[in-house]
This record gives sequence, structure tokens and C-alpha cells, in this order.
Amino acid sequence: MFERYTEGARRIVFFARHEASQAGSPLIETEHLLLGVQRQARRLITSLFGREVADNLRNEIEERAGPPIIVSAAVDLPLSNSCNRVFAYAAEEAERAGEKNIDEIHILLGLVREEHGVAAEIFHAHDVTMEFAREALKAVPGKFQFYCPRCVRGVASPLTCGKCSATICRVCGTPLESSNRAALG
Repeated sequence: MFERYTEGARRIVFFARHEASQAGSPLIETEHLLLGVQRQARRLITSLFGREVADNLRNEIEERAGPPIIVSAAVDLPLSNSCNRVFAYAAEEAERAGEKNIDEIHILLGLVREEHGVAAEIFHAHDVTMEFAREALKAVPGKFQFYCPRCVRGVASPLTCGKCSATICRVCGTPLESSNRAALG
């Protein structure tokens, strides 16, 4: 099933399985995949949510999913129906981008597309839509045209201040730096 997955994408699945086991879940659910993405490709999570939410993502998942239940780690955990859909969406996203392999970004976009589960609740609570995610993830941090020093993330679609014409962050309103300047320090 994972032949087309890059090493990073396979690591997300590995981490998701670990997260599900630690949570005592009988299935690998969308929240476990989201935590897998966070462990493998934190920069992507930060690009969507900003640093503060990314730092508190585990706590938010635990609040929504409930307390862990003790289950044997030796049990092979199957994927939930939602996770199976996420992987199908990830394959579609890779094809849409004209890429043969499925990587971390495709899994994250698949998670955003999935309408059921704890991950969907979190995306909805933070106003992360498919359109926003595609725009924010067009390039990984360092390849964005602008960088927000307050949110500590790349900004793909900034706003222009009506008063001073400055380029500002869509999330917090902070004036943006060019990504080249931010990369140079």
C-alpha cells in the first residue's frame, strides 16, 4: 500500500501507529496521523497553524479525543475508514500536483480534505480550509515570498494595509519580511 510513499511519508505512518498505540486506540485515527505529521514535518504544521497552535496541538488533540486507554502495544493497529480516505486523498493530491510519489504535504492535504474525525475538528476550529492549506503549502518554509516574524511562518497570500500599503500577515497583521531577508537572518 505504501510503495509510492516517500521516506518522510512512511515515517508519518510509523509515528501515527506509535501515537495510536500510546493513546490506547484500537485504530489509527486522523488525530494520530496529524501527530505523525507534526513529529515528522513540524514546519508544515507551523505553516498552517502558526507556532502557538503547533506547540499546543497535542494538548488540543487529547482534549478532543479523551484520555488514553491502556492497550497492548503488540496489537497490529488497522487504519480507520477516515485514515483510508486520507490516504486516497493524499494520492489524489500527488496526482493533482503531477508528482509520482506521495510525500508529507500530500498526507497533510489529505487530512485537511477529510471531513470526519478529530483532525477535521481541529482544522475547522482554526479555520484551515482546503483553499488556505493549498495556498500555504505551495512551498515549504524558506520558499515563501514573505515571512511573518510574529507567527514564525511563511506567508503565501499576505494582505496589503489600506492605510500605509505595507504587506502584512493575514493572521496577525504584523508587517512581513521578504523570505530572502528572513533566511539571511
